[in-house]
Amino acid sequence: MKATSLRTFLLIAGGVLALLAAANARYYFAAPMHELGDIAVNSLQIDQARRFAEIHGNYSRFYFDHPGPAFFYVYALGEYVLFDWLHLAASPQGAHALAGLALQAAFLGLALTLMASWIRSPLFLPLALLAGAVHFSLATNALVSIWPPHVLVMPFLAFWIACVSVAAGRGRHLPWAVLAGGFLVHGHVVQILFVAVLAGCAYIAGWRRLRCAAVVPARPWRAFPAAHAWALGILLVFLFPLAVDLTRGAASNAGAVVQYLLASNEPPKSVARSFGYLLSFLSYRHDQDRLFPAAGAADLSFVRSEFWVWLLWLAALGGAGRVLVRRPDAAAPGAAAFLRTMPGFAAITAALCVIWGIRQEGPMWEFNGFFYYGFTYALLLLFVGLAVAAIPRPPPRWLALPPCGLAALIAAWGLRLPALSGAESGLPLRAATLAALAQDPRPAAPKLLAFPHDDWPPVASAALALERAGRHTFVGSGWTFMFQRAHEVPRRLLTDPDADLSVWRFVRDAAPGEGVGFVGGLRILFAPGALSPVNGRIEFTPQGNWPRYLVCGIATPGGADAWTESPDVALQFRPEPADHDVDLEITADPFVSRHRVEVQRGELWFNGVLVGQAALQAPGVLRARIPRELWNRKPVALVYLHLPDARSPAEFRLSGDPRILAWSIRSLTATPAPP
Repeated sequence: MKATSLRTFLLIAGGVLALLAAANARYYFAAPMHELGDIAVNSLQIDQARRFAEIHGNYSRFYFDHPGPAFFYVYALGEYVLFDWLHLAASPQGAHALAGLALQAAFLGLALTLMASWIRSPLFLPLALLAGAVHFSLATNALVSIWPPHVLVMPFLAFWIACVSVAAGRGRHLPWAVLAGGFLVHGHVVQILFVAVLAGCAYIAGWRRLRCAAVVPARPWRAFPAAHAWALGILLVFLFPLAVDLTRGAASNAGAVVQYLLASNEPPKSVARSFGYLLSFLSYRHDQDRLFPAAGAADLSFVRSEFWVWLLWLAALGGAGRVLVRRPDAAAPGAAAFLRTMPGFAAITAALCVIWGIRQEGPMWEFNGFFYYGFTYALLLLFVGLAVAAIPRPPPRWLALPPCGLAALIAAWGLRLPALSGAESGLPLRAATLAALAQDPRPAAPKLLAFPHDDWPPVASAALALERAGRHTFVGSGWTFMFQRAHEVPRRLLTDPDADLSVWRFVRDAAPGEGVGFVGGLRILFAPGALSPVNGRIEFTPQGNWPRYLVCGIATPGGADAWTESPDVALQFRPEPADHDVDLEITADPFVSRHRVEVQRGELWFNGVLVGQAALQAPGVLRARIPRELWNRKPVALVYLHLPDARSPAEFRLSGDPRILAWSIRSLTATPAPP
């Protein structure tokens, strides 16, 4: 980057960072916070990145991870520098957010600097910043949010502008395209489509321009050897964690992505529906899931209700077309090549957006296409570039001051973060977790968190609080996609009744004095429920008592039974004294499919002793006789069910369900064994 471009970049990126950090100073520097929900899960991965052990991106609700951890390493660096070392941030979350703001400001500064190197008018940058302040204030959440769907906007913008620059003939900008493209691919799996197509088009177009210009050498790698060397080095850095993942073979994250793509059988969205979804971002709507539900007709009323927005876009488009046709060379020398290249890339990008919209599953949420705001801002930059190109003579430099000042005021107001309430700060949840830890009968033992599906957000926050308190946390393998492999409970801890493990059961139907109070109506039970040897029964229904006994491996019931979601299922109970042998019965319906899975075997272990086996091809029962001595041996009994034939419906392309299913369990009962 040339010295003038470097100054421009530092001025823009530093100015945006300083402005928004000052506007949100309390959030970044003064307000103590503890992460909630998705952000808490991401912070578990940031902790892994601090130890240079993270190779995946954030989780997807489709049971795989996005390709890479680039953003997490930036946040980990921010936590180390801003929280641990300089003590500027009031909490790790504040440090992550401030590091994220710096990264987003850097990509914004890079995009504008690259474009300003083509368009030399002193009015371009001020007007571009003013347009950006309005645009991103209406978009909301850009720049200041670190929720994974939001952080793709600025890298996409920088990647797009860099690709146009390379296509227009500046091969030296190739490393910037690779850098921004690497963050995009690490951030979301669908960005592979955008990065591959746009980067390929840019490289081919730049190559053709070299050949048409009859320069020597005409091959890009010879014309720009340093740029290619830098690009290759950057590319290898981003490819490294992906290569490490591939060494895991069938168990790799890449394999999970491929399995999802092959198994997905939801009908694609129509082209018209997908194009309408793209248009909704031009009107700055934020209710796309209502406008474009998974089932039913799309609601296109926003075309009428946001008429003034469409009028402005159409006026800008008409003016841009007029200038592009009649006065493309009015700007600084060389700007015409860049401005003429932008519409072609805009058309290709719009086509890719439509393809992505067609491929989406379920409702078309705004967050699925939030990066569109980077693309639509690039269109605004095209309009701004053509507008300043139409000015017949260079304007005085003082005219840059009013739009810059107005942009600062709009951005400081429109990109303010709301003040956090006590609950939103996450501090009550952190305090509740630490209070529960103080009452844990085994405070030093690793924690296994057992919880119903809908309660995962507060549980994720509790897991993070425990990790920061120095207590390692585990979850069942059915939650590995979200909590990552480092937190998957090892099988050896599930089969050993004497394992050093503390199970935290999060339940909602506990008596007021039972267990430890948590938040939102949840209570934590350290001891499992009691089970009678005469008429004991565990019901796996939505209103059943199964959460009191859960260790891992049981999905939240959706009807009269509950699926196992792992080959390893564990339950605990406090056995009431028995003066006789006990019959233990598990009633279940197996997951079978003709020519794929014809039988589901199960092994039942009681306190580490194999007590029964069954091979189910239809609804049936696994029965085991538990000797009285074995039943009464320990104050807490461990029931472990091993299901070696568990498979995912997605694996066989039967449906898009990625869970590892074996038995749908209705009940577990304990009755006196016959003499």
